[in-house]
Amino acid sequence: MSVLAARDLVIDVPGRQSGQVLNLAVEPGQVWGVLGPNGAGKTTLLHTLAGLHPPRAGSVILDETPLARLRRRRIAQRLGVVFQERVDGFPATVEETAMLGRHPYLSYWQRESAEDMRRVQAALERLDVAHLRQRPVGTLSGGERQRVAIATLLTQDPAVWLVDEPTNHLDLHHQSAVMALMREQAAAGRALMLCLHDLNLAARWCSHVLLLYPSGEACWGAAQNMLVPDALERLYRQRLRVVEVDGAPVFVPVNG
Repeated sequence: MSVLAARDLVIDVPGRQSGQVLNLAVEPGQVWGVLGPNGAGKTTLLHTLAGLHPPRAGSVILDETPLARLRRRRIAQRLGVVFQERVDGFPATVEETAMLGRHPYLSYWQRESAEDMRRVQAALERLDVAHLRQRPVGTLSGGERQRVAIATLLTQDPAVWLVDEPTNHLDLHHQSAVMALMREQAAAGRALMLCLHDLNLAARWCSHVLLLYPSGEACWGAAQNMLVPDALERLYRQRLRVVEVDGAPVFVPVNG
């Protein structure tokens, strides 16, 4: 049974007159990679699935209920988002920012509990930012801010993770650690949809893939069926060579 679904959904991409109807279901335990060139609508899709951008047509279904019928508090308890670009609305420390992930579960004027604090500390440690807990978020590097954003989502602990470029600004070590975390969350029964630019991250970590073309065309399915040279070369207008490393395909751009 799906936890998140697009039903006859057409995303509203500025400047695009039409788009393919999406009918897909994201089930617990799945990691979906959304691939496509710049301007194909990856971020717009993610915002639409989160209820932050209205679709041109169709609906988003969360827990078998149209998203439009759910209160924002209920949505925040079940679905979490990490944006590619973030603007700090007010000065806050790393610890205070991560605690925001618990707010959907608190009633008005209710203070955070010891269990909430435990979750925050565990998330900060898992993302290797616990030593920064008292630092203002605005003083952090791009990679540190990205890890704090993911730690906040981990603190929130939603059933559905929507993450735009999870490895944005991260060094190689933290890229691998963050993607391993994503797979761990799927193994624990969460459903994840990740917008990615790196084909090789999708090949290594994703169970399913959605390809978005600039024309509005889309196709989706199991990763092994989607990550094939013909489809990817047409998607990116780039010749590719495929090699295998540890049983997984690795895509290398080829000039000429």
